[in-house]
Amino acid sequence: MKEIKSINYLKSEPQNEGHSFFMKVVGEVKQTLFESTNRKTLASKCCYIYLRPPFVINNLLPVSIGYYTDDDKTLRVAENGCVVACTNIQVTETHEFKFILKIEQYQGHSWTTQVDMQKNTAELTSWDFVTRDKKHTMYLGIHKEIVDETNLILHVYSPFWMINRTGLDLYYKGDVKEQHPTIIHHKSESA
Repeated sequence: MKEIKSINYLKSEPQNEGHSFFMKVVGEVKQTLFESTNRKTLASKCCYIYLRPPFVINNLLPVSIGYYTDDDKTLRVAENGCVVACTNIQVTETHEFKFILKIEQYQGHSWTTQVDMQKNTAELTSWDFVTRDKKHTMYLGIHKEIVDETNLILHVYSPFWMINRTGLDLYYKGDVKEQHPTIIHHKSESA
């Protein structure tokens, strides 16, 4: 008997006001050996049912990051170094979904980005976070990881996050040839 794996997405409607609850159900049937013999029979199988969120966001930044949707404006926050399960976003079987990521109060601004995850989204991408007034842009890395063909994890990180203990303000400037070179301002922690 061959191993069988089935993946289904379930939606639970709210009884009162609130948001829908989405869950991924992964069912597996595995062949096992019967007692101490080498025989495999129809009776020697194990059935597993895993209940998982559609995807999780792993915040690898030293600041909190939250997410919300167009339908549900409630901000769900992942503290720095933590993971948040996204159970209010509907994900298709091809891992397509939309939501908004938000970083509140970093360098005196609130930063957001619109996420439109598609099947062909690269494993490593860069997302543009912009301020409310659209005057400032910050680029953060996203690592899309699919574990065991069923678990989707989005790792949010900054490849150039630095800790400044010099006592001076530092400025890092990107490639001068770009139309809008990236400039990172990092205030001194001791100031």
